[in-house]
Parts: sequence; C-alpha cells; structure tokens
Amino acid sequence: MFGQALFYPVIDADFDTESYRKFGSGYYNTTKAMKWYWEQYAPDGTDDARVVPTRTGSLAGLPAAVVITAELDPPCSSGDDYAERLTAEGVRVRHRRFDGLFHGFLTFPSLSLTESARQEIWRMMRGLFD
Repeated sequence: MFGQALFYPVIDADFDTESYRKFGSGYYNTTKAMKWYWEQYAPDGTDDARVVPTRTGSLAGLPAAVVITAELDPPCSSGDDYAERLTAEGVRVRHRRFDGLFHGFLTFPSLSLTESARQEIWRMMRGLFD
C-alpha cells in the first residue's frame, strides 16, 4: 500500500502566496530561508513537474495523502492548495491546517498543542489505510 505523508509541504516555489506575504518573516521560517532552500534543491530551476508537482497536468491517480500544514509557515498556502487540488482530481486526502502554529511545530514537545497534534495526525494516517 502506498501513500503520501506531507508535513509542512514545500510544494511550489511561488513566493507570492498569501502565506508568504503574511508570514514570510517573524514566524520561525522565512521567505529568505525558503528561497535559499529552493536554490539548493533546484539549482536548474523549477519548471520540471518532478521538482514542483503542481506543474503537472494532472494529479489524478496519485496515492492517498495526509497533508499537514501550519498557518504561520510561509509555504502553508501552497500545501493547502495542493491538498485541494488532489481532492478535486479524485485523490483521497486527509488535510489539516494547524492555525497559530509554525513550520516544524511537531518537533517542539514543549508546545502545549504538540502532543495532541501528533495523536490527531497518527489517527489521520491510520485512517488513510483503512
């Protein structure tokens, strides 16, 4: 059985989304850092659909997905959009955007919401394969 498990996904190199405009600085992850990551990941550009999956004509037929986004993360909008597009193209998706949280929040056990978020995500992932 196959599936996609996408936590704070970096799906697209579009730095002009709502979440980049609103949360591109001052919220742990930054637009400047994301641009640097993209330069390292795709030094030859992002036109290839194997680099930016949303550049493909269709996402139909992809495995079911769990998509976890964080409101204060600059790439949040593109992750949310990816989940919506997968759903629209017939892929089974379980998507949860965690409002008020930032990229990497699941790795901060001292945050009061981390454990409950982890438990919810585990349930989502188990449900993906039911």
